[in-house]
Amino acid sequence: MRPCVTRMRCRMLPAAAAPSDIKPSESEMRSIALIPTLVALGLALGSAPSLAETSTASSTPSKTKTTSKTKTTTKKKSGKTKKTVTKTTKKTPVKRSASSSRSKKRSKPKPVVETLLTKGVIGLEVGGSASYFECDCVAQPGRLDYDSTYGLAAGITYDKAINHFLSYRVAGRYHAKGAAFEAADQDIEVTLTTVEIEASGVLRYMLNPYTTLVLMGGGFAAGLLGTEATADGDKVTSFDDDFGFLDYGLSIGGGGYFALSRSRGLMASATLMYQHGFANIANSEEVQFADESDALVTRAVRLGVGLHF
Repeated sequence: MRPCVTRMRCRMLPAAAAPSDIKPSESEMRSIALIPTLVALGLALGSAPSLAETSTASSTPSKTKTTSKTKTTTKKKSGKTKKTVTKTTKKTPVKRSASSSRSKKRSKPKPVVETLLTKGVIGLEVGGSASYFECDCVAQPGRLDYDSTYGLAAGITYDKAINHFLSYRVAGRYHAKGAAFEAADQDIEVTLTTVEIEASGVLRYMLNPYTTLVLMGGGFAAGLLGTEATADGDKVTSFDDDFGFLDYGLSIGGGGYFALSRSRGLMASATLMYQHGFANIANSEEVQFADESDALVTRAVRLGVGLHF
């Protein structure tokens, strides 16, 4: 006799019933029929990923998208950054070059002399000259041998630049010219005191911000103020009427300007000029030449230094 599987079946079956007479109920049949289904479902559930894994897997694509978006955004941002950097890089050299040029301009001193000449400067000039007479005589060219004498030259100048290379100078000065010669066994020395006006064109070359070299060329005109003469050291008046009033000629020379003070606007100058007179300074009424074309002219070399402001 097969033992009872459950108490319920032992109650339901009679004790003397045979095993072949035992039949399962409809509910048991349904339960038995569901067993394969449950087993298959269990196997399916065992092989399927868990809910956490499913949620993780489902959330992964969104993360990937987010990451890709982030990368895309980063690329865009980095692209903007690169553009910004590129722009900044392009601008930065300009700024640096501008600042460096400014610093160079600041470090490099301004041309003081050129700045002052652009504004125009007034100067006080003092110096001296070595002068002599020259007889432009046809009949007796060697009649008199004139030696040089030395005299004072002092006056006022005005210098003004026209452009970076050219300027002009106008000067008014006192100038003592003369000559020494021998006549009648006496050593004669004649001095002509004149007031002189000179105008010159100036070609400039800036050697450095503080020094400018110049070449000058122009003309002069002088009026006689008085005559002084000595014979063997004694003052004589016999030559007072021998000279005319007007003298004129060309002047040429060179020199330089030198900056003294930027704040006070001061500079100095040194010039060496040669004057070549054309006028006959002899009074034709008092001095008789062998030929009417003969003339007595002046020659002078003048050295002057000036202070300009």
